Amino acid sequence: GYEPSELPLLYPAMFYYFTFLIFLLTLLGMYILITSPFGKSLKGLRESESRMRTLGYNTWLHKYLSYILAAGFASIAGMLWAYYNGFVSPNDLDIVATMEAFFMTILGGPGTLLGPALGAGIIIFLKNFISAYTQRWLIILGSIYIIIILYAPQGIVNLLINTFKAKYKEKMVNPL
Repeated sequence: GYEPSELPLLYPAMFYYFTFLIFLLTLLGMYILITSPFGKSLKGLRESESRMRTLGYNTWLHKYLSYILAAGFASIAGMLWAYYNGFVSPNDLDIVATMEAFFMTILGGPGTLLGPALGAGIIIFLKNFISAYTQRWLIILGSIYIIIILYAPQGIVNLLINTFKAKYKEKMVNPL
């Protein structure tokens, strides 16, 4: 066997700080990526693929590279998950886990850097909090998803950004 001093990540606090460091590094990497010319071309591709093709961009290559980058970032999360659990079972790859990740992105705000992280934090908190009080927590969580989709279809982060922009624009037009 291993001694705990040989594997410092066995301690929960050390694993937390290690995971947080990896989160910050990947966040920095994503920020650098989206502010680079390649990231800006991906934003253009998201808005209008035909326009980017007309401007001379190889849209197939851009989409291919974006999938490779997304898979790389997802593999980092998968490695941390496997290390945390000690194994990966088929239950970790079912449709519920996939839909949960999808809802985390939708809730937080697609197209934003911090939106999916915020959505993940909210969903994990609600799942743990609500399930402590009722076994029907999936119904409550589903209701929250429906409310968010109806009233903030662009996600929480985009809703806050748009609200802030509207209030800021109103102050600029009417300073008193």
